[in-house]
Amino acid sequence: MTALFLTVAVGIQVVFGPSLSTLLVDNDGPPASEMGDVDLASTMPASSLQGKWMLSFEEAAKLAARESVPLIVHFEASWCGPCRQMEGSVLNKTAVLEQLSQRYVGVRVDADHHPDLVSRFQVTSLPTEVIINDSGDELARYVGITSLDSYLARLNALAASRSASDASQSQKADSESALAESESGDDDKTRSCLIVRRDGKMVGLGGYSPVALISERTWEKGQDAYVGSFENVDYFFRSEAERDQFIESPETYIPRLHGCDPVSLYLKNRAEAGAIEFGAFYKGQVYFFASLQNRQRFQRNPEWFASILLKDYVDNPDQLPFIQSSTVE
Repeated sequence: MTALFLTVAVGIQVVFGPSLSTLLVDNDGPPASEMGDVDLASTMPASSLQGKWMLSFEEAAKLAARESVPLIVHFEASWCGPCRQMEGSVLNKTAVLEQLSQRYVGVRVDADHHPDLVSRFQVTSLPTEVIINDSGDELARYVGITSLDSYLARLNALAASRSASDASQSQKADSESALAESESGDDDKTRSCLIVRRDGKMVGLGGYSPVALISERTWEKGQDAYVGSFENVDYFFRSEAERDQFIESPETYIPRLHGCDPVSLYLKNRAEAGAIEFGAFYKGQVYFFASLQNRQRFQRNPEWFASILLKDYVDNPDQLPFIQSSTVE
């Protein structure tokens, strides 16, 4: 397959294939989609805000995403005097807890027990507080102790700034949606990564070989004689050897979530089949998305979506039951 590689400043490598309307890939396959290389270095059903500090970063991040509110990540330690002072004079005051019941999700992180988060958020002193949005983008960072009045003032100011930006964010979302529509075209020009055929069996990648996609990054049709199954999803291959290669290590070759959109699953707890036209490679594995907008969101912060995604609770598990047992690492 002919492709042009374009390196973007943030380290994301995008691969542009032939035009959707003019060229098809070998074996009458799907149009070569715009595949992106993104090689950068608990159950949570629908819920209202907690009104208290949470202790699990993963669950707090999930709740913040579901409720579309910022997440306050407060780093502290048991030996830190200013941290203990702030705990008593600020964090547990009624006015602060009210903010956690209306505008924010808050999580307290013991720096000694979570060095991974300390490294991830580049925390160098305590206490440190990082406020992030539901896509993992940092909105504000505060280092050191502060008074209750100052703490509430900065939360109120951030909330006001967020409200003021809602209109522009809405316009940006509309623009991205329009771009997605212009790229995807009519519904019949995008192809689901999961189709149902032959006695209602679920078929991964629309019958194209996952081994060819991962090993060669090309779209190649599988044959009826060579079928392998994983988590109740059938995959088609070009040869018996290729099928055996898949059976030996299926997790290496299947699209993450079998091609379901991780952004939709993360933000809406709903499984939606991604489109062949909207794919991205991240850490050697392929992800698919239901829209260009979702792929762009993933590409802006892939580590966030891949590491925080929790799938124990899904609104539509009967439609795509394998989601419960699939993993994203």
